Amino acid sequence: MVKIIDLEKFRAQKAEEHGFSLWKKRFGETFHSKTRFSDLSNQTLLFLSTPGEDNIQAFNEVIFETLDLGNQKRLDMLDSEQKMEVLDIQLFLADRARFEIMSRLDWLQSYPEEQQPIKSLLLDFDQYRYKSFKNPPLLSPDHSEFEHFQKLINREKEVFIRKLFTNALSTFKEYIKDTDE
Repeated sequence: MVKIIDLEKFRAQKAEEHGFSLWKKRFGETFHSKTRFSDLSNQTLLFLSTPGEDNIQAFNEVIFETLDLGNQKRLDMLDSEQKMEVLDIQLFLADRARFEIMSRLDWLQSYPEEQQPIKSLLLDFDQYRYKSFKNPPLLSPDHSEFEHFQKLINREKEVFIRKLFTNALSTFKEYIKDTDE
């Protein structure tokens, strides 16, 4: 008996998965076009938030695949304009991963684009990048530095939040240990 394949359904499914095939293999999780940083597991989020070559490679996998940068899986194979765009997107996505960690720790009340899918952040990067300049993450009123944070201008608030990244990462590692036991 011949199995009939619905080509439209097949194409829609492939488009839905496009961009995340390497992450599915790497992390062993399900990703789709609506996956947000808030949907990621603690372990995946920790991996993506930890600075280093592995984290950069993981971001490059989804960036190269989503933006159809061809078979070139290495940054040094791109022209200078593409290279700069990929680097900017890497930093932008790494920030969002770290903001999500801070959100899970209840350090942030909210952060720009927290409800946006990762794929949208990639495909409409320029739009989101400029919006985020005007809207820094909001520190939680329960955070010990909230009063100081409130007195800062937007650019200073962004710098202030970034200075918390290292401490947030180590605190999140402990948080994971405590919640996984």
